[in-house]
Amino acid sequence: MRNSNGRRLRNDTRPAASTSPTKKQTRAAAQEDDDDEEQESDAEDTAKKAEEEKKRKQMAESARKARAERREREQAEKQARMEARKAFMSEQQARLAAFRKKKEAADAKKEEKRQEEARKREAELEAWKQEEEELKVARIQKAIDQEARA
Repeated sequence: MRNSNGRRLRNDTRPAASTSPTKKQTRAAAQEDDDDEEQESDAEDTAKKAEEEKKRKQMAESARKARAERREREQAEKQARMEARKAFMSEQQARLAAFRKKKEAADAKKEEKRQEEARKREAELEAWKQEEEELKVARIQKAIDQEARA
């Protein structure tokens, strides 16, 4: 028994109640502490995993966005190249058409000139033949006149 100050009475023969915990209680407390630490560790691990998963998802999303932007940029560049090629081809076609038109005009002019030259030569040949014919007729006439005089 104890007095009001908490000391044992002198004639108390009972063993003093131990205030220190028993082995069982110590083990249970240690197990609780271990369980608490394990739960805290698990909670920290879960939080870390969740954070890592969040970061991984963010990185995957940013990589996906980067790929999509690159694809769009490449598609735009390809479209621009196609438009430039189309414009170049149109310009080449226009140049070729202008060249052909100019060449045809020049060829037509040359053909006209050649035909004019051919007509001139033909006319000169006709005139020369006519002149030869007239000279021949004149000679024959002269020969007939001379025979008639003689």
